[in-house]
Amino acid sequence: MSLAADDWQKQFVDSEGNEIAWESEANRPKKSQPQWADKWQLWSKAKQDIKDTGKFSKLIKENKFIGLTDEKRRIAAQMHQSRLSKAVHIADKIAGFKVQLKEATKEAVDKLINDAVFGADNEQGEIQKGATGDAAGRSAGACNTCGAIKGKETIDYALMCLCLGRGGGETPKPCDEETTASVDWAGLSGSAKTGYDAVRQLCPKAHAAPVEAAEIREALADLRRKIKLNANVGYLGFYAATGCNGSSGNEICIN
Repeated sequence: MSLAADDWQKQFVDSEGNEIAWESEANRPKKSQPQWADKWQLWSKAKQDIKDTGKFSKLIKENKFIGLTDEKRRIAAQMHQSRLSKAVHIADKIAGFKVQLKEATKEAVDKLINDAVFGADNEQGEIQKGATGDAAGRSAGACNTCGAIKGKETIDYALMCLCLGRGGGETPKPCDEETTASVDWAGLSGSAKTGYDAVRQLCPKAHAAPVEAAEIREALADLRRKIKLNANVGYLGFYAATGCNGSSGNEICIN
């Protein structure tokens, strides 16, 4: 309001500087500008706040807003509007983050991670069910059909496709330079959990540490770079010929 032209400011006060209510007969724009009704009280209050006795009068004087020409007011108003728009944008962002933070509790995040790894929010996906789950009879050949179990492509099954050999005496070491998994696809005996547990044994000991968002994005980008296309199909792992079947000679991979 302090940057508005005098003609605009005069609409909200009478000759003695008193506030003009929207319903007042002294309100000249009431009939010609009915759309102003909702904002009138806010504007008229702002006019009162910048009076010599208003709560912002000291700030206005200290910042040399008194005595500005109409041209200077116009320029200052444009600069103020630009900064205000940025502030509103930032405020909206912060409000969105607050909503996300309320939803992103540790429990909620843990459920999302478990669903990505196991296909269930409680670590009891089909592979974890062993011989009773839908993954019970899985073989290396299924890695060539996206490794989906009940419509979900889970990390636990992808790791099996990348780390277990088909069998028949092969001793591949795709996930550890020194050690072969204790079982292969042929030795699962109908329990996919046996294979997953063997893969977990190949993993280095984990150390508790905070993970930054940038590290997660970098890891995802690195993973995407490792996916190779063959006949418009993406393969993760070692793909050499006809498909992913766990053979150390050509296809320890996942479609």
